[in-house]
Amino acid sequence: HGAGISVADRITGPYRMLSTKPLAPWPHNDLTLFQDEDGKVYAFFNSGHFNRERHPELKHSIFVAEVDLDKGALKKEPHRLLTQQEGFEAQLIEGAHVVKTGGIYYLFYSGSEGGYAVGYATAGNVYGPYTRAENSPLFGAQHDGALVKDGKAIYSVHHPYREVGHNQVFKGPDGRYWTSCHAYV
Repeated sequence: HGAGISVADRITGPYRMLSTKPLAPWPHNDLTLFQDEDGKVYAFFNSGHFNRERHPELKHSIFVAEVDLDKGALKKEPHRLLTQQEGFEAQLIEGAHVVKTGGIYYLFYSGSEGGYAVGYATAGNVYGPYTRAENSPLFGAQHDGALVKDGKAIYSVHHPYREVGHNQVFKGPDGRYWTSCHAYV
């Protein structure tokens, strides 16, 4: 696994790769870009669950680094932000996505342990340190039939989902923040 950046003059393409080398020197995936108010662009990505045997010291972690958009390369070595921990992210942590509002960086991410769910952490600096929210996971679904909301399992709702997560946050036409995610039935 590896991520790179491609560019095009139109959203429909054609796209060209800025570099044939992956952004990080080890297997990684789930790349998202974030542009801060000063115009700097950052890549957020995770070490992925495909490299645990080769790099057990990394566990599953989320990283950030500033990106050189002319070269399609990282300007610095990736900086580790969060590493999986017990609870809903005990099996893995991935799918980082950042929004900034009111001077606070909100790092959304997905975790897996008996299901799939979305948590978040906040920081005053893009490089952290990030503090996990106490009400994480915000939402998700468990294999035992529970939906998850604000860190609590809800069994009283009938639904078809086994896993819900890996979200992206965006501002809707009404000016409010919305999220999209995927779900497994």
